Amino acid sequence: MCSVTLGPICTFLLLVCFLNDGRCERDFQFCGVRKHSSETQKLQLNVTQGCCSLSISSTADTLFIGGEITVSCVNTSSISLPRGSGLETPFCVYWDGFLDLLLLDYNTTRNYTLCGPSTPQTTCCTDLSLHNNSGSKDTGILKGSVRGDIIENNAQEFYMFRGESGRCDKAVCDDLLNIRNGQTAMKPGRDDELERLMMQSKFTRDMLHFDLPCGIQSTAFKLGPEFKGSTVVRREGRFPGINKQPSVYIPPTLLGNKTRALKTPKVVCSFYNNNSLFQANMTRTCVFWDVLPNEGKMFWNESGCKTLKNDTQTACHCNHLTYFAVLLQISNKPVHNLEAQTNITYIGCVISAVCCVLTICMFLCRRKCISDKSNLIHMNLAVALLLLNLSFLLNVTLASLSNEGVCTLLALMLHYSLLCSFTWMGIEAFNVYRLLCQVFTYTSQYMLKLCIVGFVLPAAFAIGFASRGFYGSYRIPSSTGTETTMCWILHPLVHYITNVGYFAVIFIFSTSMLVVTAVKIRNSMKHKCAQERSSWKLVFSVLMLTCLFGTTWGLNFSSFTYTGQLLSTILNSLQGFFLCVRYFLMRPKQESGSKLSKLLGSSRSTSSTNAAESKSLNS
Repeated sequence: MCSVTLGPICTFLLLVCFLNDGRCERDFQFCGVRKHSSETQKLQLNVTQGCCSLSISSTADTLFIGGEITVSCVNTSSISLPRGSGLETPFCVYWDGFLDLLLLDYNTTRNYTLCGPSTPQTTCCTDLSLHNNSGSKDTGILKGSVRGDIIENNAQEFYMFRGESGRCDKAVCDDLLNIRNGQTAMKPGRDDELERLMMQSKFTRDMLHFDLPCGIQSTAFKLGPEFKGSTVVRREGRFPGINKQPSVYIPPTLLGNKTRALKTPKVVCSFYNNNSLFQANMTRTCVFWDVLPNEGKMFWNESGCKTLKNDTQTACHCNHLTYFAVLLQISNKPVHNLEAQTNITYIGCVISAVCCVLTICMFLCRRKCISDKSNLIHMNLAVALLLLNLSFLLNVTLASLSNEGVCTLLALMLHYSLLCSFTWMGIEAFNVYRLLCQVFTYTSQYMLKLCIVGFVLPAAFAIGFASRGFYGSYRIPSSTGTETTMCWILHPLVHYITNVGYFAVIFIFSTSMLVVTAVKIRNSMKHKCAQERSSWKLVFSVLMLTCLFGTTWGLNFSSFTYTGQLLSTILNSLQGFFLCVRYFLMRPKQESGSKLSKLLGSSRSTSSTNAAESKSLNS
C-alpha cells in the first residue's frame, strides 16, 4: 500500500484498474460535477513520480488532484479556478500513461495541462481501477463516473484509484488491434489513434522514432521555418524479408504558404508490417495534400494520381503540372487552368522536339546542296530549341524525384537551353541585318564566333549561377489554391535580369529587324509584275521570320492575363514546329539559290554569297 496526503484534513489511498472486455486500459478518464461554495475556488496539485495511486477530491473551495503516478513529472502547484454560473461545476480528469500526460477539463471551457506530454513510454502506470470512495456529503463530487460509467450519483468527498506498472506499448497495440480466431484487424475508428498520440508527444530532437511490439513503426518530426522536404524511410533490420524499404516523401509545400512562426507543425508517418490490417475495409490509394485557402480547406486529394498495386507493393504515378509560359513569367500570380496549360505544353513540346529532329536530319542529309550560312544558323536555332524542349520535358518528369542534386542539374539544363534559344533568335535577327544592310562585309570564322556566343557563353553563365546556388525547387501556385513544383531559378532578381531583361533586349532588336525586313520585302514586290504582287505573300514572309526571331515570346509580357498565358504557351511551345514548316516551305527557294551559286563557280565572291542568301530570305 501507499499513501498520498492531500492536505491537513485527509490522507488518501488510491489504486487503479479499469477493465474493458477483459483488457486493461492504458488511459483513464474520470468525470463528475463539483458541488462547492460561492467562495473563490482553486486547484491544489500533489503529483509525483511512481506508480501507486491517484486521488481526486473536492471541498467547498478546493479541488485536489494528486498521487504517485507519473514517470518523470512532479507538480505541487496551486491554481485559481474560474467562477462558474452556480454552485455546481462539471469537470473531467484525463490520464494517459503512454505520454505521461495528465489533463483537467474544468467547466467545459478551461483546459489545464497538469503533466506532460513526454516522449512515448514503453512502461508506465496503467490499469487504473476504483479502490475507495467516501460517503455521501453536502459538498463534494456528484455523478462521479469512469469512461461514462456512473460510480455514484450522490456527492462524494473523494475517489481513490490504484495503478500498476505495465507495458504501455502493448496497451497501445491492444487499443488499436482486434485479435480473434488468430486473425488481426484494425479496430473500427482507431486508424489514426497512433498518429494522434505521436502528434501529442514531446520531442527531444527534431525527429522522433517509436516502434510498437505489434509490428508498427512510427516516425514524427517537426516542420521548421527552413523545412525543404524530407524522405521518411522505414528503418532497416526491424522487419526482414523486404528488399526495398518503404518510404514517404514529405514535400515543402505540405502547408502551402501559411506562416509557421506561431506554431511549429508536426508530421507523423507510420509503417505497418501487416498489410492485412487494412484489407478488410480499406484500399490503398495514392493522394497528395491539397490546400484551398479561399475556402479554408486542407485535405488529401487523389486527382491526377494513379495507384498501381499488387500483393507486395504500391506505386504512385502522379502527373506533374507546369506550363511553358512560366519560363518568362513576370509575376508569380496564381495560374488559371494549370492542368489545361500543362497538357498544351506537353503536346507542343513533343511536337516541337520531333520537328526539330526532323529538320536537323533533313539538313544533314542535304548539307552539300545547301551550305549558306543562313541555313547553318537556322540549324543551330533548331538544336537550341530541341535542347529547350527536351530539358523542359525532363524537368516535368524528373522534378518529382525531389532530389536536390538532380533538381539543380535539371534547372541548369533548362536555363542554359533557354539562354541558347534566346541568343540564337538574336543571331537570326543579326544575320538579317548583316544580309540587308552590310552586304559587302566579310567576317572571318563567322560561324565559329556565332557558336561561341550562342552556346559557350550561356553555359558559362548557367554554371556560374549553379555554383551560387540559384537553382532549386520552384513553386507554381494555381488559381485553385494548390501548388506544384518544378526545377527552376529560385531568386526572382536572377530570373528578371537573365531571362526577362535579356529577352527584352533580344525582342526589341528582333522586332526592329522584322519591321525593316517587312519594308524591304514590300519594296521588292513593287518591282515585280502585278501577277506576282500579293499582300498575303508579305504576311506569309513576316510570319515565317517571326518564328526565326522568336517575337512570339513577347506575349509573355502580357502573361498577367489568362489569354496571354494561353497564347504564349501554345505559340512558344510550338516554335520548333513552325521552324520545321518554314524549312520545308522555303526549301525550293534555297535549292534555287544553291544552283545559282554553282553556276558562278569557285570564283564566287562574298558579295554574291550574301546576295543569294538575301534573295533566299526575301523570297
